[in-house]
Amino acid sequence: MLWGAGGTFLRILLQIVSQIIMARLLGPEQFGLFATALVVLFFINLIADTGLSYGIVQQPTVTDGNIRFIFTWQMVISTLISIAMFWGAPFVAMAFGDARLTPLVELLSIASIINAAGSVSGALLRRRLDFQTLNIASVVSYAIAFFGVGIPMAIAGFNVLALITAFLLQGFIQTAMYYRRVHHPVRLLFWDKDAPGILSFGANVFGTNIVNFVMSSLDRAIVSATLGVTSAGLYATMQNLINVPAQTAMNTLQPVFYSASSKMQSNIGQLRQAYRAMLAAVFLLAAPVFGAISVVAQTFILALYGNKWVGGEAVLTPLALAVPALVLMGLSTPVLWTAGYPRREFQVQVPMMLVWAIVCYCAAKFGNLTIVSWTVCGMYVFRAAVIIGFTLAAVHMPAKELMRLLAPGLAVGIAVAVAAALADAGARLLAVSPQAQLALVVAACGVAMLLALRLAQPLMPEDLRRLLAIATARVPQGNVRQAFGRVLGV
Repeated sequence: MLWGAGGTFLRILLQIVSQIIMARLLGPEQFGLFATALVVLFFINLIADTGLSYGIVQQPTVTDGNIRFIFTWQMVISTLISIAMFWGAPFVAMAFGDARLTPLVELLSIASIINAAGSVSGALLRRRLDFQTLNIASVVSYAIAFFGVGIPMAIAGFNVLALITAFLLQGFIQTAMYYRRVHHPVRLLFWDKDAPGILSFGANVFGTNIVNFVMSSLDRAIVSATLGVTSAGLYATMQNLINVPAQTAMNTLQPVFYSASSKMQSNIGQLRQAYRAMLAAVFLLAAPVFGAISVVAQTFILALYGNKWVGGEAVLTPLALAVPALVLMGLSTPVLWTAGYPRREFQVQVPMMLVWAIVCYCAAKFGNLTIVSWTVCGMYVFRAAVIIGFTLAAVHMPAKELMRLLAPGLAVGIAVAVAAALADAGARLLAVSPQAQLALVVAACGVAMLLALRLAQPLMPEDLRRLLAIATARVPQGNVRQAFGRVLGV
């Protein structure tokens, strides 16, 4: 778990820093082109996985035949999708009304094959709980691709091609590092005795992932098609600013929690206990951070992105508020699957997906970025509430217990948000630069969070205390561990 947390922190830091640098260099229009092509990119990545690789983690035992069967079909499907995406690029550009998208989509089509080639190795690493290798590969590949290639290309004037080249290179390096660690068999095998079970589980996961893709990317596509590429760049960049840490955390926590909870699937009591602890701990960390970002969104944008991105606060404020709910939903998904309800999420979200599409389109067609952003915030929270509700039922946990688990995070989050707002207002009176203003806000939030954590200790449930005690015990001995213990009350 510490490797997951450490790798997540480094990946978030690298992504945020590189995004800020490239956003200042390229501006909203170039990011808008990339954001629009990114919808296609996410789709081909989703197809590349097909859901089959999850069977490797879920299967009690995995044979060479299982591995070869999954690898074969992922490569076959991804190759076909890549060809279709390449030839369909002009039609994608036509749909969005911008011919500049054609070469971008053609380039991104190869990502399908790159990601499929590494998905089996990645799944085997998650099955072994080898999160050290997973996170080292993630951090190293991202640093080389974006800092070594992407940013220099942006400085040299390659515009949106800098973003696409860096993304493709990052995927290639990560795949190579996965396979270097896990040399699985790659001989083709089109059928295996365990194929029916693998296909059934993979189909459920794939269906759920399709729905998740639509509900996480459709709003970007609609904004681009209705409000233009520049608006799409502003919307997507602000969304990425809060989604990068949230999604990276979920991508790290979900496999960790899924792999660990798969070992508890025969014991609902243990699964429920782990779920309670994770809900409380993650909300305790997420609510203060994203609550503070929401209340000082304008200062945040001016300090990091500059005057080119003024107006982004209309997007950042509502979307930041929704992030804690999204992270809790991301934790709930593997619990639903492990508890024996892999189809439940898909069944629930299919009708929600249709409502999502209609509501987002109406908000963009008859409104503006502000209306779209608050609409998406509301849909995010509603979607999370539904999935969490079904997960609570699956692990036999009363809904009223959820508020007891979230109470510490809510109390700390409110305290930190109030401190952020007061510090921001005070800094404005001093007429300092946006960067100095943000520094003052961060300092105030840090002090407020330390004090709030101490005061919130009586609200912390026993499951959360145990998890915090385990985390504190992993901190090297000395003053740092003692400080952690005093603040967290463990």
